[in-house]
Amino acid sequence: MPPNPLEGHPTLTADDAVRVVLERNPTLDQMRATAAAVVARYPQVTSFDDPNFVFTTAPGSIGSSNADYAARVEVSQKFLYPGKRGLKGAVVRAEAFAAGADIDEARLELMEAAASALADYYLATKARDVVVENRDLLKEFRQAAESRYKVGQGPQQDMLQADVEIARLEERSVSLRRAKLVAVARLNTLMHLPPDSPLPPPADVKVGTPLPDVSGLRERAVANRPELRAAAARVAAEEAALALAIKEYYPDVEVMGAYDGFWQGAGGRPLQWQLGARVNLPVRYTRRGGAADEARAKVA
Repeated sequence: MPPNPLEGHPTLTADDAVRVVLERNPTLDQMRATAAAVVARYPQVTSFDDPNFVFTTAPGSIGSSNADYAARVEVSQKFLYPGKRGLKGAVVRAEAFAAGADIDEARLELMEAAASALADYYLATKARDVVVENRDLLKEFRQAAESRYKVGQGPQQDMLQADVEIARLEERSVSLRRAKLVAVARLNTLMHLPPDSPLPPPADVKVGTPLPDVSGLRERAVANRPELRAAAARVAAEEAALALAIKEYYPDVEVMGAYDGFWQGAGGRPLQWQLGARVNLPVRYTRRGGAADEARAKVA
């Protein structure tokens, strides 16, 4: 990253501030990598298991005069109970959607922080300019009042009142200078620059269009709030996980086909080609019940 991406800019606009903050924030890159990792899990959980290949032979049959060469070849494939793969994919899809919504939420928070800090920077800068201008005018008035007082054409009270107002404006100027330094430090921190890095003066604020109706804004905020979308996606993920936990009560099946050369002779040859299936027996109800209870607790 360049040392100061705003170097050479005549003014600092809201678009520039937001752009630099988003470009230089490492948290967003980390969140994108996390979301990409979640997305990469989808083909892992929805694909079939690798098929199994088994080869068995009887070394004693090699070159034997009493028996033909004996070998057995088996290929098998496991299939999950219908619906399990889909539910595993649904869990990952919902988690990926939630991760994407988290990125949107983080972007909004950074944009809000940048806009808020820039607004404070603008307010402190412009207000201090006004204060300094008023102070200079009061100093001119004070000099004029002093001149009139010295020649007996004006009261001393005008000069003293000007001194009081000048002191107040000096105090206000110092306060606004501190506020400006704080705003600059906030902006630099958001942009991952040293807190005291110089910034271009804030650009003039353009008068925007009138805001829409409050009720319409509220509806749009609720509908487009990334945090709410992320929460809904996480609920959907937990619901899919609960359905998957219940599906674990149902057995999976592994089908196989084999050629068994150990069956020899005229009577054994019809038995050499074999088909079969293996089914797990889901009898460990305690383990499955605990997984289902855990999933229900997360959904509640």
